[in-house]
Amino acid sequence: MKTTILSALAFCAAATAADESPYLKPPAYDRALRLADGLAVAELVVDGTARDGKMRIHKVLFGKAPAGVKLARISRTRPNARGVWLLVKTRGGYLSVNPEIAPIPLEEYRGLKRPAEHWMEVEGLVSVESDRHQLYYTYPNPKGEGAIWHGANTYGLGRGITLELKWHGHRQVRISWDDRGRMDRVLRSPKQGHGFFLDYEGDRLIWFRHFKDGKPHGLERRYYSGREEPPRLEKHYVNGVPNGRKREWDADGTLVTDIKFERGLIPPIVRYAGKGTSGVQMRRHEDGVYYAGAPSVGRVKVGMTTKEVSELLKVDFSPASGIHFPTYHLDLYLHIAFEDGKVSALKTGHNGVCLDFVSD
Repeated sequence: MKTTILSALAFCAAATAADESPYLKPPAYDRALRLADGLAVAELVVDGTARDGKMRIHKVLFGKAPAGVKLARISRTRPNARGVWLLVKTRGGYLSVNPEIAPIPLEEYRGLKRPAEHWMEVEGLVSVESDRHQLYYTYPNPKGEGAIWHGANTYGLGRGITLELKWHGHRQVRISWDDRGRMDRVLRSPKQGHGFFLDYEGDRLIWFRHFKDGKPHGLERRYYSGREEPPRLEKHYVNGVPNGRKREWDADGTLVTDIKFERGLIPPIVRYAGKGTSGVQMRRHEDGVYYAGAPSVGRVKVGMTTKEVSELLKVDFSPASGIHFPTYHLDLYLHIAFEDGKVSALKTGHNGVCLDFVSD
């Protein structure tokens, strides 16, 4: 069992430019990190004994315990398990966020460092039950515009359960468990430092990604069910954009995609050498590069050379992937395709944006 809670107060430090190793292999945990994360998100900590879906409390170590603590169905604890329990409230009872859902020895708990600032200590924090399966916390927005989510947010969809930790409106972590109490997904998304996404199939890791300062960074890898080699996908990012080799294999293990990126563009790249501007903007994101248009885009014609397009639009681009304007005009996109060094086609179509028009 890999039940793991991760929090805003226990994120790994960002790797330096000289040491990118955390971003080049599957993310790993240790017990100390899991304990710190569990303690940071817990709203009730007790010395107790778990039995038959209930918690017999011997002493409350943090928080306020109700008269009887019912454990959420997902918290599959060993019978008569005595020790320290880190608990989070859900609509179906308290969820245990202990590593491996095992009690923490009291002596070990006493040696742990408490967080400097616990999320429950925010002034004005209130519990909100939005529907039959969700429970979360908010406090009034100082600017007077609604409420800010902060703290634990638990919800059950289907037979599993998901826990999020919000930190003053920003989601720091999201963990999901299946109906057998096994962690199946985790997303750590700090604004600064190292974050990652993990996806499990049973006890097997089948997908992972790294993030740095909230953007994809380093290695991403996906696997086919039941095997590790070859992987399904292997891709590299630098500061939020593809950079380096991207490879994909089919279910038979045949390599079907092998592309090299340079900051989102596929070489060879047409470089604009001038200093003028046309108003066209190149925007990089985790799928590559896209462009925002200007009047000069409408002057691109089939048959123009890559050099002529570069001089007209005044941006770098890759003829291999073309130039894509997602919002070229209202709800239309424009894609400029190239072949043999010239514009081969100008393709337009609906970009999925729904627009409402009001007529007199």
